[in-house]
Amino acid sequence: MTKYWKATQASYLNHVSKGRISEVVTVAVSADAAAPLASNKKQEAASMAERLLSETGWLPEVLVNREVPGDCSFASAEANEVNSDQDDPD
Repeated sequence: MTKYWKATQASYLNHVSKGRISEVVTVAVSADAAAPLASNKKQEAASMAERLLSETGWLPEVLVNREVPGDCSFASAEANEVNSDQDDPD
């Protein structure tokens, strides 16, 4: 996903709080890099954070790969639906 998405002001930073911006920079870069963000206005902090995050490959939790269950397929869901219809006599 890091090939397709970057944390920019437009894509992410303008939509979260200044505290969240500092938290992200702390995780992706360092606490020392995030410290100056607290003394700036949100717009300035977002601009600084965009520069700091540009080459880190950081992604928000929602975009990070998670394990997919092994039985996650449309075919198995359809088979279960057909079997349940056969069990219910109308």
